[in-house]
Amino acid sequence: MKIYSGCPAGANLPAKLKIREPISTYKEFVYQFYRSATQSESEVLNAGDEQVMDKRANISASWQMLAVLVLSPLALIGGGWLGYDYI
Repeated sequence: MKIYSGCPAGANLPAKLKIREPISTYKEFVYQFYRSATQSESEVLNAGDEQVMDKRANISASWQMLAVLVLSPLALIGGGWLGYDYI
């Protein structure tokens, strides 16, 4: 296993981005819990299938985002209105 800084891509990765290369061994106890998404045998969630499990990833459905979208223009308009009165 090689650990790189950032997100290098390609076949020939620059050596200056390599942080470390730990030496480890295969442990059957740990491997039994590992399941790769690319080797999934599930009929519902195939590799590359990006189904949404819940609404946490939907930023536009959150009440906080809707409040920011509504209150920001109101704050700018109100600030401009109050600032114009002082001129």
